[in-house]
Amino acid sequence: MPLTQRRLVETIITLPGTTLEEETHRCNEAIDAVAVHCRFQEGGAVARGRPSTKRAHPNPVKEVDPQVAAAKAEKQALNAAILSVFKEERPTVCFICLGEGLIKSFGRPGDLSKHFKRKHLQHMSDRDRLECKVCQMPLEHVAHLRNHAHSVHGTVS
Repeated sequence: MPLTQRRLVETIITLPGTTLEEETHRCNEAIDAVAVHCRFQEGGAVARGRPSTKRAHPNPVKEVDPQVAAAKAEKQALNAAILSVFKEERPTVCFICLGEGLIKSFGRPGDLSKHFKRKHLQHMSDRDRLECKVCQMPLEHVAHLRNHAHSVHGTVS
């Protein structure tokens, strides 16, 4: 299940809050999850009857550059993926690829383990300078990397 869909399900299924403030916070979280999952904003209600004449807006709305918007969305996705490799017990995102700015997501944690072994561990030796770029932590050898992957990021190798 994609991260946005998982967040959507978790926020909608949560139990109601005991206070008005908790309930408002829960509703806002669910609305945000729906907005992130849908990735587009719906327009307002369609007016029926006689069409209105459009008037100039007193404060003109600035047009958003599509490249800036795409870069912002990409950065948000990368930040969400980085959080997932710390919070989830068995993540489905490769933390080494994240350190290189790539989001490699897999359907199951077992698929991530296969990727980690085949694409990363198989090509490393103890002579290589190893580092977890997500944690910004130097690692002494391959066994240290494997231990770090399991204990910090939940990636089993």
